[in-house]
Amino acid sequence: MESWVVRDEIGAFYMLHPQPDLILFLRLDDTKVMTIFAARTYVNLGSSCSEAVAAIRRWLGGIPDATRETPSFEYPLGSVLHQFPKGPMVRGEWVSMDLVNAYAKIYGGGQKAIAIVGEANRMRLDADPQGNPDNMLVELSMVIANTPFNFWQSVFDNACRKSPRMVGALLFVMDDELLPRQARQDRVKLINEMRKMWLTR
Repeated sequence: MESWVVRDEIGAFYMLHPQPDLILFLRLDDTKVMTIFAARTYVNLGSSCSEAVAAIRRWLGGIPDATRETPSFEYPLGSVLHQFPKGPMVRGEWVSMDLVNAYAKIYGGGQKAIAIVGEANRMRLDADPQGNPDNMLVELSMVIANTPFNFWQSVFDNACRKSPRMVGALLFVMDDELLPRQARQDRVKLINEMRKMWLTR
């Protein structure tokens, strides 16, 4: 679970196919699991290999299996953001209109929207608690809020100017199952583009 290459591949699959039973993890030891994968389905290999093989076969056949588990442990909330660099700024054109419009329709531009941004800010701060909040977080005082679409367009614009990790926080606090198909695809593309930013620093 610690290889970023493997994590990227799993992450991309998960974001396209978030249903729990489409990914089966094999528990080899007590290594903690990232928050984004904590609700996935697991088979514990700590007991008997033959039992694990049988469980895998049942999973492939779509047969419910009581031996599978959902782990209760996870990494700290913000650590999922470390797959992105702290900078530079994210290109605004990477944030699609479909994605912004989806946030506007789901969360509006009122108190619920403000609460979601606050949760994203908390996630960003948890990722780098020693950082300067003034340089890290979305500033709601700078957000244009005359319509829900303008609110979220302004929020993403502000986040893009801060860092890939701030944009990532906005993406990960969203329940991706609520997103329409195109917005979900755009979300995956944006995440992958920000991961590539490690190569251009």
